[in-house]
Amino acid sequence: MDDERWHDLVEQIERKLKVLGKETYTQDEGRTEIETLTFQGPEGKMMLRRTSKPLVVDKKVQFSKRIGSHRSVEYVYSPSEKVQRVQLFKWSETDRDWEEVRLDRFVPQ
Repeated sequence: MDDERWHDLVEQIERKLKVLGKETYTQDEGRTEIETLTFQGPEGKMMLRRTSKPLVVDKKVQFSKRIGSHRSVEYVYSPSEKVQRVQLFKWSETDRDWEEVRLDRFVPQ
């Protein structure tokens, strides 16, 4: 989901539903940006999360065949392309935790 579609979705939710909170933060040394929107939906308290991070274009594994040596993995990230993932969560009163809602149940077969 690109930035324009994400902002359109957030605007629709803000217009039609009661927004409880909005948060943006980074992880992985500033590479990964996470945006969350908590709102009161038709099924109760819900949270929409978008994770945006650079595309991994190469993975370099460095190792040695000597006993006791360790290996390391170095990732090469694309400077321009990003990978984005959108997740929808529903608050479970019984578990007192967020449960992920499968988005494929909204797509007609």
